[in-house]
Amino acid sequence: MGCMGGIGLCLAVWSENYLDFGLYLFFLSTYHLLEYQYVMLFHPNELSSSSFMLRPNAHYKYAIGFSVVEYLVENSFFAWKRKAALVVVGVAMVVVGQVFRSGAMWTAGNNFHHLIRTQRVKGHQLITSGLYSFCRHPSYLGWFLWAVGTQVMLMNPISVVAWIVVLWRFFNDRIRCAFAVFIEVDCCM
Repeated sequence: MGCMGGIGLCLAVWSENYLDFGLYLFFLSTYHLLEYQYVMLFHPNELSSSSFMLRPNAHYKYAIGFSVVEYLVENSFFAWKRKAALVVVGVAMVVVGQVFRSGAMWTAGNNFHHLIRTQRVKGHQLITSGLYSFCRHPSYLGWFLWAVGTQVMLMNPISVVAWIVVLWRFFNDRIRCAFAVFIEVDCCM
């Protein structure tokens, strides 16, 4: 992760043609390192290589791979339509998204978990302060903004649409599932 982030910074600083891709590598490595750090601090007994969240589901690696291929094709054959303003908008989305994601996780502390808990955990409580005081799912909002922002930053038109559709469906299903579990586990005990 550190090497990928370092390569990304080098590309961002020293390459005009791959500035956006360098930022992408940097933000991607930062995201995965922060996910690992969160588990290390709040769920140390569960710490493993999967804590980097490199394979959150079977489709993630294909989505990342497709977005890199799309970027390389777009950058090679359609470089004339690339706009610096889109890089700025994408970077802003990524930064705001990361702040929401990390802020939500840190605010919730050990009450946040990458997996939906299907059994009551002693000491677990519903968080209503900080980002949670005005947004019920700030970590989901953050990851949505972060993920779509990376594709805006890379100027990947197909991936922007695909990530929006896939993430919207994923979070819609996940929120429904989490709410159903909450009602069953927390409200009916």
